[in-house]
Amino acid sequence: MKMIHNETIDTQLNHRSIRKFKDQTLTKEQLETLYSVFGQTPTSMFMQNASLLHVTDHEEKKRIQKLCNQKYVGAEGDLFIFIVDLYRNQQIRKQLDKDDGRVHTTDIFF
Repeated sequence: MKMIHNETIDTQLNHRSIRKFKDQTLTKEQLETLYSVFGQTPTSMFMQNASLLHVTDHEEKKRIQKLCNQKYVGAEGDLFIFIVDLYRNQQIRKQLDKDDGRVHTTDIFF
């Protein structure tokens, strides 16, 4: 089968999940880049429906590891947790006196 190739498609096709991480934290420049990319990531509804938690404290990561029962969560380095956060957007809409009906549907996740 002949496939179309471009930088985006090739990046997705070459994606791998790795659960063995280096014993080092990210640099300030790497973190700033990740935060910028996260803040610009679009959804089909043009909404930012997620919050990003960056956990570096070893004891906190160990507690989270026990909750989710995944070894790599407690490993050294940086831990990022992405949380779908409709409540935040609902509160913002209420403060702006806007209808919050759309935040009650799962369609806005896509």
